[in-house]
Amino acid sequence: MKILYTRKSTDKQSHQRQLENEGNYDVVIKETVSGGVPFFDRPKSKQILELLESGKVEQMDVHSIDRLGRNLKDIGSVMICGE
Repeated sequence: MKILYTRKSTDKQSHQRQLENEGNYDVVIKETVSGGVPFFDRPKSKQILELLESGKVEQMDVHSIDRLGRNLKDIGSVMICGE
């Protein structure tokens, strides 16, 4: 399964620029939450964790690394979990 994860901070923003190749993915997860919230504390990111733990995920992509978090520690925890 290939996942595309998109995140925007507010309802006034759009996911559109992050969805250029959405047809290449089995699942597209769109989330509206501050980048200051740790990745695995976000409601929809918890779904991703469940899929990762089940072994169903082959690949997860994001438009840019800042969609995962605001600090290196949080981004690193997401990358390590996927290994």
